[in-house]
Amino acid sequence: MGLLPAILHPHVPYVKDLPVQAAMMIAGLGSKKGVERVRELDFSMPWSKKGS
Repeated sequence: MGLLPAILHPHVPYVKDLPVQAAMMIAGLGSKKGVERVRELDFSMPWSKKGS
């Protein structure tokens, strides 16, 4: 998760003034919540549902 902010760091207006490590830390803290949101979504195929 830290690689993408490290690459985009110089191009984001308010983040480019921070050290790259700070941008990576902020992204790492936000990644846990992002993973939880993706985990709650149902990406299964309709024919793989049990009981249908």
